Formats: sequence, C-alpha cells, structure tokens
Amino acid sequence: MNVNELTVLIADDTPVSINVIRKFLELKGVNVVHATNGQEAIDRFVDSKPDIVVMDVMMPVKNGYEATKEIKAIAGDKWIPLIFLSSKNTADDHVAGLNAGGMLI
Repeated sequence: MNVNELTVLIADDTPVSINVIRKFLELKGVNVVHATNGQEAIDRFVDSKPDIVVMDVMMPVKNGYEATKEIKAIAGDKWIPLIFLSSKNTADDHVAGLNAGGMLI
C-alpha cells in the first residue's frame, strides 16, 4: 500500500494535538480525518473507513476507551491498528487500553 492511500483517523479534543499530528502526517502524504470526541470518532470511523486510528483517552461525550470498543466492534474481523496517544501512563492505563483493543503509548 502506498502512503498516499493511507487514511488515519485522529481523535483528540485538543486542537493543538490534532493540528500537530495532522501536519506531520499530511506532509508525508497521508490522508487525515479528525474527531474531537469519542462519538464523533465512531461516526468518522464509519464514514471514512480509516486504516489506522490515533485516539486520545480523555475526551468528552465518550472517552477513548469506550469509542475504541465500539470501533473494534464495528470493524469486526478487519484488523485496524489503534494507538492511544495520551498522558495517562500507569500500568492500569495500559491494561485498560489493551482491554479496549488498542495500544497505549
């Protein structure tokens, strides 16, 4: 797959975080879709069918863990890499991220 064919969904309620990640990925030729809360992330996932999801944990409406569980259920058997990008860094946070279906970095 060519990098220009990749679509990444960024879900974060902090505009600066979205803009930094978006600019970096777009400079590499990646298509970017963004959401500012967990429910919007689910809706964007359904609409855009991204190849990768970068998810914040602490967001309004639905948190990243809840949104991830729903996204994974929607994806079914299709493997979608989901990376949590968060300031949460305890062992419990990592376990919660794994249990939701993602990886916390």
